[in-house]
Amino acid sequence: MKKIWGVILSFFIVSLTFAQVPNGSFENWTNGQPDNWETSNALSLYTNITRTTIAHSGSYALKGEVISTLLSGVLSIINPFILSGVKGEGFPINQRYNKINGYYEFIADSGDRFIANIKMVKGGNQIAYSVDSLNPSSAYKFFSFNITYLTNDVPDTCIIQFIIIGPSSGIDYHIGSYFILDDLSLSGTETNVKTSPEFPEEYKLFQNYPNPFNPSTNIEYSLPQSGLVQLTIYNVLGKKISTLVNQFESGGNHMVSFNAANLPSGIYFYKLQVNNFLAVKKLMLIK
Repeated sequence: MKKIWGVILSFFIVSLTFAQVPNGSFENWTNGQPDNWETSNALSLYTNITRTTIAHSGSYALKGEVISTLLSGVLSIINPFILSGVKGEGFPINQRYNKINGYYEFIADSGDRFIANIKMVKGGNQIAYSVDSLNPSSAYKFFSFNITYLTNDVPDTCIIQFIIIGPSSGIDYHIGSYFILDDLSLSGTETNVKTSPEFPEEYKLFQNYPNPFNPSTNIEYSLPQSGLVQLTIYNVLGKKISTLVNQFESGGNHMVSFNAANLPSGIYFYKLQVNNFLAVKKLMLIK
């Protein structure tokens, strides 16, 4: 009897420190979409996130691949991404988990990269993050990334993103790159008190997601130090359409949403300028 209770107690303790990501095994799908996940799919136009039977465990896993498709008569290359939660807004948690775990395969064409981006949020404010790159692997490989906390708060929401982006020397992604994901989880508990924030090592402006979009999209950027941030939207003629950010911000990872409900379909550009850093990327609105 003592042995049985010991097993039960051990299982209970493990359960407390090992969180189930909603549909993190990608077993449940509805109308071609994984339940509890937002994806890059635009089902009436294209699908680049699909269910696959090449699973690490269970019956299914998730596959995302770079594809080409005609959008408004223009041949476009679409990169895959997924975001946790309904509308990509994350899922509720109430512990300071310090690791994101899972299994993946990744085939990279022309140096494309596969990125895991995790945010812990409290009251709408980011309090922890993890941004990591997964190396190419033609067979399932386990990963476990640390989550860095910037405050002593306990998060109420976790947002998980996986995305294929272009090589470090360019912004384009390539047909032939794809990933497979399965068995995602959160684990561990962060107890250390941070005396100072840990900021990214370099400035980065990430590709917006979703892209193409209708009518809103998210733009993320990383700052290694504080500075006056200007994030602006331009049309193809170089005319300024909107100023999304024009304020002093602290170092760290930031995200802002752009709503183009009042704009016509077409190609636009977004520019980030902070201190001596300047970067421009393209985004596509399709209605």
